[in-house]
Formats: sequence, C-alpha cells, structure tokens
Amino acid sequence: MEKSSLPLLELRDVWYRLPNNFDVKLFRGMNFKVFPNEFVLLIGENGAGKSTVIKIMTGLTKIKPRNGIMLWNGKVMKPKHMLNHIGLVLQDPVNYFFMPTVLDELIVGRPDKTPNDVRDVLEAVGLQNISLLRDPRSLSGGQVRRLAIADQLMRDPRPTLFALDEPLAGVDWTGRREIAELLGTLKKQFAIVIVSHEPGELLEYADRVVEVGRGGTREVHPRIVAKAISIRAERKRAVRAKALQEALEYSMNQLNLDS
Repeated sequence: MEKSSLPLLELRDVWYRLPNNFDVKLFRGMNFKVFPNEFVLLIGENGAGKSTVIKIMTGLTKIKPRNGIMLWNGKVMKPKHMLNHIGLVLQDPVNYFFMPTVLDELIVGRPDKTPNDVRDVLEAVGLQNISLLRDPRSLSGGQVRRLAIADQLMRDPRPTLFALDEPLAGVDWTGRREIAELLGTLKKQFAIVIVSHEPGELLEYADRVVEVGRGGTREVHPRIVAKAISIRAERKRAVRAKALQEALEYSMNQLNLDS
C-alpha cells in the first residue's frame, strides 16, 4: 500500500505512568503513527499497554502536553476532540448496548436516520438478515462486534479511523473470519487500528504489525508474527497429544490392575 506522506494520526514522544503505580513507566517516549487507509495491528504481552495506546489516541486516557503530543493530519489535537474523528469499538461492546431493539440501538440520538439507513448499514456489515426488532443482547459474539461497527457507521459525519480493542475475543472460528473480512473491506475507506493478543485471521489484512512493550513500540513483519503463532499452536497440539497419550496409558494400566 502506498502511504501518504502525512500521518492521519500521530502520537509523539508519549510518557505515561500507571495511575495506580507511579513507579511503573508504561511508555517512555513512545511514538506511533497511522496513515490514511492503513490497517495496523497492535500486539504484545498482557499488561504491555496495547489497550492504553487506543485509550490515549481516543482521548479516554489523557496525557499532559509535557508528556507527549497528539497530532491529527499534522495538527496538534486536544484529547477531548479525538472521538470526533475515531470510531471506537471497545472489548465486549454488548455491555454498551442499552436499547431494546437493533433498530433503536442504531437510531437513538439520530433523529434524521430512518429504518432504511439502518438496513443499509446492517447490509454493509453483513447483518442484513437479522430482524430490526431483535434484542441486540441476544446476538452472537461476532454479530455483536459487527453491530458495534454498524453503530459507528451510522454517525454523521462518519469517523475517519476505526479503533477496535480485541474484536476477535470470545468469537468462534466462523465469526472471526467474518469480522476479519469485514475489517479488510473497511480499510478501503477508513484507517484501522486493532488491539489483539490473538491476531490470527487479521494478519492477512494488516499493512503493519506494531509490538507494544518495553516502554514503546516496534514494528514486526506480519510473516514473523504468523510463524510465531503457528509454532505456538503446534506446541499446544503437541502438549495436548502428550496429555491424551498419558491419560490413555494410565487408563489401560488401571484396567490391567483391575483384571
């Protein structure tokens, strides 16, 4: 993908301490850029600060000017204004659905929107077959994520960048593929930043993979991440196979003793 010379979003020289432990500097001069129509995966160990990056870039976690700056299209932006430009989908978005139907959830606070607008957006995220009168809390994990994306697409004006925290967590294999394909399609119109500790299906669509940890960020080639995931999966299969074999041998020994 050919990059614009100007980042859409930039975090520059960010210093951040954990609010409940000021001795721990989570970020020490962290830098992070996202370009227009770019798909960026944020990976890293638990507690490395992946979700904190998203919270800082959306203004949910505020940083003081002396602790770093945030730029949008090259201009310094106050944290409180970032959500005007970013569509945020948090982990477990079902916790943020409060209306009794899918229709109500998507048009609440949007008096200019119609059921036809809702149908168009649901079709865009692959939910055209669900009833507008269905309780959003009754949807599957994958459907909930897609409905949360649809909710952001209903905004006027639409966001320029989507930020998603663990969109594949707790979703079955089919749902993971559907969400990954949807996000791959959306990157034609939006920049996308995703936090994921199990990126799997998302690697196919990622333009960059950024590892968060050790006080900052570093880029990792998607093929290296895919190889590491493959090795880890093979090790898990080997451990399970060994445990199964040991259980089988134990059962056979018990049968021999009983006989």
